[in-house]
Amino acid sequence: MTAQLRLANRADLDATVAAAKAAAEKWGDFSLAKRTAVLFTFRELVAAHVDELAALVTAEHGKVISDAKGEIGRASK
Repeated sequence: MTAQLRLANRADLDATVAAAKAAAEKWGDFSLAKRTAVLFTFRELVAAHVDELAALVTAEHGKVISDAKGEIGRASK
């Protein structure tokens, strides 16, 4: 499978950085319990979709599925 994408321009970069800064400020307002819950939920979602994610890594980087799954597993610990 091949695909094309549009490269980001300066406006895209500026908008992304502004959004990240705003999110970081809000993240700090959440309690430790809430932040922990969000991260655990994210980890559960990654585990539930490891096959789909590994297929994406394989398509994008050419890794074999077992290597892609290993990379995902290491990243979600």
